[in-house]
Parts: sequence; C-alpha cells; structure tokens
Amino acid sequence: MLVTGGGGYIGNALCKRLVEEGHQLTVWGRSRPGAVAQAAYSFVSYDLNAPQLPGSLSDIDVIIHLAHAMDDRECLKRNETATEALRDAARAFDGLVFVYVSSQSARIDAPSPYGRIKWRIEQLMDGANEVVVRPGFIYGGAGKGAFGMLLQVLNKSPVIPVIGWNTQVQPLHRDDLTQAFIQIVETNHRQRLYSIAMVETVAFSLLLKNLARHRLGRRVLTLPVPVSLALAGAALCRMIPGLPTVPRDRILGLTGIVAMDTTASLENLGLVPRDLIAGCRDRPRSSRRALINEGRILLHYIGGEQPSTQLVRRYVRALQALGLSSPVSLPPMSGRWPMIMRVHEPLPGTASPLARRLELAVSIAEASPGGARLFAAYAPALRVVAMARLLLTLGVELILMPVRKWRR
Repeated sequence: MLVTGGGGYIGNALCKRLVEEGHQLTVWGRSRPGAVAQAAYSFVSYDLNAPQLPGSLSDIDVIIHLAHAMDDRECLKRNETATEALRDAARAFDGLVFVYVSSQSARIDAPSPYGRIKWRIEQLMDGANEVVVRPGFIYGGAGKGAFGMLLQVLNKSPVIPVIGWNTQVQPLHRDDLTQAFIQIVETNHRQRLYSIAMVETVAFSLLLKNLARHRLGRRVLTLPVPVSLALAGAALCRMIPGLPTVPRDRILGLTGIVAMDTTASLENLGLVPRDLIAGCRDRPRSSRRALINEGRILLHYIGGEQPSTQLVRRYVRALQALGLSSPVSLPPMSGRWPMIMRVHEPLPGTASPLARRLELAVSIAEASPGGARLFAAYAPALRVVAMARLLLTLGVELILMPVRKWRR
C-alpha cells in the first residue's frame, strides 16, 4: 500500500488506520506521518516538482494519492503533471489500484484554480482500476491543515466572517473518510467516482458555531460578508504577523460548492457519516495538551484560583502513571468559567471517570501549599458569619442537586 502526502492532515489519520488494519505501508511525502511509529512503515521523500518518481511501484498493489501542492498557480499546474506521471507508472503493473483524492469543488468551471485543477486531474483517471474520491468538507481529529487554520480563527475571534448569506457545505469527519478509504481498498466492486459526505447540506455558519462550541468550548457570532471583502481580509491577515492565514483558494472554493448526491456512494461502501454535533465533540483522545487543559480546569475549580504550572504537570503525570491517557468530557464553557463544574460535578458515591479525576485533583491540591491553606487552615470568623456561609452553601447544593448529572 502506497500513500502519497501521508504527513498531511488526512494522511496522518489514514496511515495510522492502515497500519492498524495490518497493511504493509509505504509513504511518499515531504513529511512523515507523526501519528504512526516509524518502524511501522517505509518512508520515501517525495516532491511533486521532482522530474522523476522517487521509487518503484513493483511491490505496491494500491496507491492512495493525497499529495497536492497549493503554493501558487504554477504549483497547481504541477499537480496535474505529477499525478499523470504517477498514474502512467501505475498502469505498468496489472491490477494496481489507483485512488485519486479529489474535492467537492472539482468542476470545469470552478471559481478557484484549485477546483479546476482537481477536475482536470479527475479526467486522467479513466482506467479500469482508477478511482476518484470526492470528499465533502473535512473536519475533526487533530487540528492540522486547513481544519487547523479554521480552529485558529475560531479560537482567536468572537466574530467570524462567513462568505455569503447562506453558504452550504456537506461535512465529513476525517475518521469517516479514512473508513471510506478502507472500504474502497477492500471491495472488489469499485465505482469510478465516490462522492462521500453527509447526505444533507449544512449552513457553513452552523458548522462554525458547532465547532466553536463543542470543540473549543466557546461561542462565536457569524457575520455574512461579500466575497470581495473576505478576500481583502485574508490578504490583510497574510500581511500582519501572528494572525491566522486563510489561502485565497479556500475562500473561492466555498463560493462555488455544488451539493453532491452522496447516497449511492455511501450505500456502496456501507458507510453512515457521524452526526455533525457528535463529530464536533470528538477531540483527539491521546493529546497531552487536552490533559493539561483538563487539569487546569479541575484544579481551578477545586482551589478557586488559577493553578500553578507545576501543579497541573503533577496532575498530568499522575494520570499517566495510572495509565489514563484520555481526557474526560467537560462542559463546553468550563475552560472560561471553571465554576460551571459545580453543576456538572457527579453526585457523591458515583463511580464515574469524572468523579475519579476530581478525587485525584483534590488529592493533588491538598498536598500543595495553597491547598494546605484552603483545606486545613481555619480562619477565625464570627459565629453569625460562619452560620451564614454554611446556610448559603446548603442552599446552593439544594438548588443544584436536581440538575447535577448522575455519572455512572
């Protein structure tokens, strides 16, 4: 199995999945797939601008061609030449399956050069074992590639400009796309063209709001803007250091999206794309950064103040020592207001993952200097004041009791 562009956003997930499925993997690309142990695959440096292919295809039975250069218009044209060279080399071996990963924006009259080049390359795939895959709007998984840039924008601004008043997209979670590739590779009855995405279209503004809320734990407002203004804003962002940049072709691509009929392709593969909200909630589960964020929120909630870096690191090391490498689900706004955990905290005696994390966080907080003052010190107070505090705490608990979730 050969994957080109295996170090990219989609390539990382695909290579990881192929190795898990037991395939013998070779990767051609500019970077390695960081999600896969280096011993699990062979890597060959591959540049689309190189005059020759970097290796032989004699031991390859399937090619999944993800590599695509987007630096400028000359590079876009080079994609066609490089793909044609790879296709010709593949045709020298009987039975070799070539899967070309195109785009929903591929059209002869696409408004972006990217969409037009993708369409032209699709026309090259006319052999018996040549397959074209048109994915929808890919999201989910690690924040890399175009999806990573989108998350940066959502994370830095409360107001997000959206091209047009009702721009529609057909989302597809990255893991659903990798599953589609597995099905295509393993089936003996392939279509020439697969259109893979959710059947129904979704407003792009709704997708952004769901990603912000369920992935980043924040709310954003979307502001419809004309294409010309969006292009001007993107150009300005490229000129100012530190601002997230959005390629011009990405913006133009959103203006020319035509809804795909994905029903036949999904039925052929037996694939049911996940619900949008479920997909937006799905975060990389082994991320150390997610564990750090979890520790910061829980320790802040318990101690009532921002925890020190050393305390958060102690929490993460304790989790790793216990073999707990996946973060638990926390309320979307808890990153900004940790006290929201008061409503979300499991009831006493509940054996849930969150309850165990809270117990661990309490133990770590108690052992710190600040925790010792909080949990062990008794500040003198008037009896009336102490009684008022007790009654206030009791009242809050009685109010929150019905709405606190019972965690099992």
